[in-house]
Amino acid sequence: MTRDGAAVLVYAAAVVAATAVHDFAFLGGLFFVASIIAGREWVRVSLRALRAILLFNIVVTGSYAAASAIQGNLSLEYLALINARVFVLTFLTFLAARRINILRAFSFSRTLSYVLTLAIGQLATFRRMLGDFRMAMTSRTIRRVTMRDMYRHSASTASFLFLRALNDSAEITDGMKSRGFFDD
Repeated sequence: MTRDGAAVLVYAAAVVAATAVHDFAFLGGLFFVASIIAGREWVRVSLRALRAILLFNIVVTGSYAAASAIQGNLSLEYLALINARVFVLTFLTFLAARRINILRAFSFSRTLSYVLTLAIGQLATFRRMLGDFRMAMTSRTIRRVTMRDMYRHSASTASFLFLRALNDSAEITDGMKSRGFFDD
């Protein structure tokens, strides 16, 4: 097993543990160990994780607090535990994404390597298309873009990318079947 393969197993075990154990001390210890592994990058990874979960946690925490207050069983400890868990899981995920070469981790299987290569290629294609859509909107807009225009552009882009993903997945599946990838 490669170093990256072992790291994926450690990451998976940490995610399961962080999800299953309902203890602040454990989550704090897990974050401490992950911070040591991150080294000098721990602040950058922490800030990135905080930015990524900020809106989600505000919505979930606010919704839970409102619903619990109406029912009369608000638990601030539970709210803090949920937020801490989401932060630790996000920190672990960003750290793993920075440190683990996913292709090397799954190099033991030609099939998984092939599927991952296809997925990474698709991600690169869609990332480029998203950038192209953003530049197209910027280049075709004379005045400042209104929020309504941004929402409409985002919806149109998402619709296009979704339909493109469906079409591409059908074509890739057909190509893989024709080359004997699936043993149906």
